[in-house]
Amino acid sequence: MPTNRTEFSLGGQSGMPKFLVNYVRYVEAMNHRLGIVMKYGVLVLIGILIIEGISRYILNSPTIWSIELGEFVLGAYFSLAGGYVLLIDEHVRMDTFSSRWSERRRAIVQLVTFSLFAIYICTWLLGGVYNVRFAIEMNQHYASSWGPSLAPIKIILEAGALLLFLQGVAIVIKDISILRGKVLK
Repeated sequence: MPTNRTEFSLGGQSGMPKFLVNYVRYVEAMNHRLGIVMKYGVLVLIGILIIEGISRYILNSPTIWSIELGEFVLGAYFSLAGGYVLLIDEHVRMDTFSSRWSERRRAIVQLVTFSLFAIYICTWLLGGVYNVRFAIEMNQHYASSWGPSLAPIKIILEAGALLLFLQGVAIVIKDISILRGKVLK
């Protein structure tokens, strides 16, 4: 059995309805592409910090925007890359026991623990919708001399939570397929 969930193919003889197979393929392709793009977010953050360092220490003229923009880039980086990290099975976890389990047993445990994941992400999404609405309606801005609007970063954080949830559902579909014993390499 493959050790990495991305090695699975649900096509053909998986026994899963075509719309579920298509859902998994679409969500995984979307998170994969976004994850590849988000890898460069670190370079953007480094660029911002280099500009601030040069401006502050060499030109003796610090920027008013670099700290907030760096925070926004870092938040977007972590949020939007979450689905990709889940896709490639690299989230931090205690796998002392699960690394020795069969793929079937791991699938059962993941299906049971998905409810906790779903509660967490749904709480994040519901709270985030309120925060986005508040930021837009109240024209909320960062309390600094630059004062950027908070709505864009809050929307990005919500998008990241949604992508993470969609990837979690894709993994549930794959785990059900594993339990049905019809997963192909």
